[in-house]
Amino acid sequence: MFIYVKCNKTPSNEELKAQKFPLCAACKILINSFKKGIERTSREKFDGGDSAWEENKLGSYSKSETRLIEIQEHLCKEVERGETQCHVLAEELESKIEDWWFNHQQIYPDIYDYICIQQTKRCCPKDHFGPQCTPCPGFPDRICNNNGKCKGAGTRKGNGGCFCDKGYEGNNCSKCANGFYESYKDENKLLCSHCHAACDGSCKGPGPKNCEKCTKGWYILDGQGCFDIDECIKSNEYCSKNQFCINKEGGYTCLDCDKSCDGCTGDGPDMCIKCAEGYHKKDNLCINSDLLGRKQQENIARYATYFGLCIATYIIFQRNIYIASIIGLLVGIYISASEYIIAHSNIQDTTANMDILGAIGKVYQGPAGGEARSMSRDWENRKRKRWTTTAGVPESNDVTSKRTEGLQVQKGMGREEEGTRRREGALPSNPGPPAATLLRHRDRRLRCNSDVEEQRDREKGEIPIALNLESHLELKSKSCLLENVKYFPSIGWSNLHVVA
Repeated sequence: MFIYVKCNKTPSNEELKAQKFPLCAACKILINSFKKGIERTSREKFDGGDSAWEENKLGSYSKSETRLIEIQEHLCKEVERGETQCHVLAEELESKIEDWWFNHQQIYPDIYDYICIQQTKRCCPKDHFGPQCTPCPGFPDRICNNNGKCKGAGTRKGNGGCFCDKGYEGNNCSKCANGFYESYKDENKLLCSHCHAACDGSCKGPGPKNCEKCTKGWYILDGQGCFDIDECIKSNEYCSKNQFCINKEGGYTCLDCDKSCDGCTGDGPDMCIKCAEGYHKKDNLCINSDLLGRKQQENIARYATYFGLCIATYIIFQRNIYIASIIGLLVGIYISASEYIIAHSNIQDTTANMDILGAIGKVYQGPAGGEARSMSRDWENRKRKRWTTTAGVPESNDVTSKRTEGLQVQKGMGREEEGTRRREGALPSNPGPPAATLLRHRDRRLRCNSDVEEQRDREKGEIPIALNLESHLELKSKSCLLENVKYFPSIGWSNLHVVA
């Protein structure tokens, strides 16, 4: 079965030429073509540069029969739509055009006014309508209160009624339509603005509090206006099994769960109800069961390819040193580019880096030789710990509190006084690393930074991030940390330790 959609068909040139317009519009097309001819002949004849010659020889050309013939020869040829109608009208009005050209140019400089309005009576002046060219409502300065258009304006048609703009209604567009309210009004101007999306119909002012009735997805409280219904809290049946619900004004949206999940309560591999096939739970995360083995196989295959390219280059080198040099250069560029792309792309998986993260802090020494801090504990222990700033250090941690106190006492203290205080035991002999955790990365912006931390970035030229796994004060979810764990191998660590 074949279906033809006529409205989508592109009209041919013949169809465009045969198109017909109303009387006034057709007259406008003809006169506009004539005006273009005047402009064209003016440029051709008066751009010679010899003004004296132009005054003596071309003074009569501007109103000559020769120029009129040149204009008429090209009349309507540039018209795309209605060219046939334009030629017919040009023949019909030829005598009137010639009369204007030779006798009335000085009195009526606008040929449109003379031909289309006065002689043929096809059109009306601006903001006039009907057979008698009656002025539109509000003429001349407030046509339809400047909030609409006069029906039939400029033509001999129409009834002069107002076609109001969106948001306005009434005979003269002097009232706000349903769903709009008066945001401004004086003697000369009325401004109507759209009601809030929560409103079902009319409203008394801006915002949901001024709605007279609430639309679907909102509920009304007496005297307080409309409030959004949180469908995600109200019911868990709005989304399918492998999606989770996100509330929005007047409704909700469903987003797909992480690929590692078989059902979830939110975004990320830590929000899975059950792990998908090929994934298993580890430390409350759904991780790829085959990740490490696959990564190892990929690395072996990559390095084997590099080795094979080098061997091939060496074999060619035995035959032709010049060709081998070129191939060797290309191989070097290929290997360098491949390793650079791998190092700077986000292809590493979270699981592999969780082990890297634990190994980084196994035997970490502070800048002054402080005691080692282990980060290789089980994830169940690690997720109860906090990486935080000095302000978040628990007072129950004696070692950390003493360090913090020592650092505060040291401010404004000279080296000699500091040494004396240490010998007396007032300060710890070695304060160790400061009681703060800053993960500094100088060439990559990590996510989840707070506004305060971003301000500190700009001041220090660094990109610090303070993370809190348990309270979610800085993180929207633990998955946000996991998104950044993949960058840890290349992070420049500074003053890192774990606060229990």
